[in-house]
Amino acid sequence: MKMKYVLFDCNVVAIFSDVIQHTSIQAFGFTPISAGFLYFTEKGIQTFGESLSLGLKSRPEDGDIIAKILNEEKY
Repeated sequence: MKMKYVLFDCNVVAIFSDVIQHTSIQAFGFTPISAGFLYFTEKGIQTFGESLSLGLKSRPEDGDIIAKILNEEKY
């Protein structure tokens, strides 16, 4: 299933439905640094495309960064 994402400068990621506009997602006080679409695959997280509404593109390293954020243990 294709999802959208926004990655912020504070190592926070928002992953959400592809029917929601990227500009609807905000993390107050933080700046979005990349955005686009993603798939969860057997090989990991694949990111691609861009957010026209934010004027940001996905980056090659985004999949690895998002995987690391999602796999971090919180105490």
